[in-house]
Amino acid sequence: MASKSKRQNGVDRISELPDAVLCHMLSFLPTVYAMWTTVLSRRWNNLWTSLTNLGFDNKEFPTNHTMSPIQSFNRFMTAVEGAVSLHRSSDIQKFCLSISVKHFSVEDLSQINTLICSAIGHNVVEMNLSLWAEDHTEDHFELPQSLFMCTTLEKLTVFSSFNICAPPRGSLPSLKACYVPALENLTKLKLVLRDCYHWELLTELLMRSPKLKCLVLEHIHANVDNKYPEQSESRWIPPDFVPICLLTRLETIKIRGFKGNRDEMDAARYLLKNSDVLNQMAIYTGDLQCTKEELFEEFGKFPRGSKACKVLLS
Repeated sequence: MASKSKRQNGVDRISELPDAVLCHMLSFLPTVYAMWTTVLSRRWNNLWTSLTNLGFDNKEFPTNHTMSPIQSFNRFMTAVEGAVSLHRSSDIQKFCLSISVKHFSVEDLSQINTLICSAIGHNVVEMNLSLWAEDHTEDHFELPQSLFMCTTLEKLTVFSSFNICAPPRGSLPSLKACYVPALENLTKLKLVLRDCYHWELLTELLMRSPKLKCLVLEHIHANVDNKYPEQSESRWIPPDFVPICLLTRLETIKIRGFKGNRDEMDAARYLLKNSDVLNQMAIYTGDLQCTKEELFEEFGKFPRGSKACKVLLS
């Protein structure tokens, strides 16, 4: 009996738990520490690769006191690259990368872009980037094109000491929240709005895209039975001041899936009134709540910031 009791006391009860439970436990650890659990036993071998949330912070990364800051940073980047490449789960729900160093080299920024692209390849839903250099310079950091074409990304947060640049074109079909610095290079943007929510995302992107020339809005009405009565309160809230792109750059607006509900009408009225150099607003209607004739008549009453602007309905 005593021998049996000793054997029971020697059993690794934690390792007997299901994978899902162990992964939940690992999710509370920094990803680098979760990776190191591989050495505990064969049971833990690469279990961390099933985590859906990956977070890396070079300030939390353990270093050898004999290493130089550059060596320490290179070791950190190698670990992160290995973690993302070994990630066996098809999807990454959340990817966080926080780096604070004295100086970023061109090679460092290229590595960071590679990491971003790798996370996108795993259908990332939320991405948080924090990039800070102690010797503050006027350097620019251009985010990769694939980030602005990602079909799964719902939330993007960027904090940086750099001037963050976006590629000239972007299509954000799933984005619901965006916290980024100015997108200086963005000239064409396609944004998908689901059931007329997330209007604040549109105003935020307009405020941060001073060179925007073409705006494409696509409305997807997932709830086909959802009616927007005219007396309901509009969810469109205009920005505190007119974005620079409307006053100086925006030439073309295309709105697809337009139903004519109050939110859409208020947003279209604002854009038409405040876009001083607009050449064309094209409205592609969906399941209209009124006739095209009534819609055309209503648009005819809207003030226009640009006398040269033509409104096309189809």
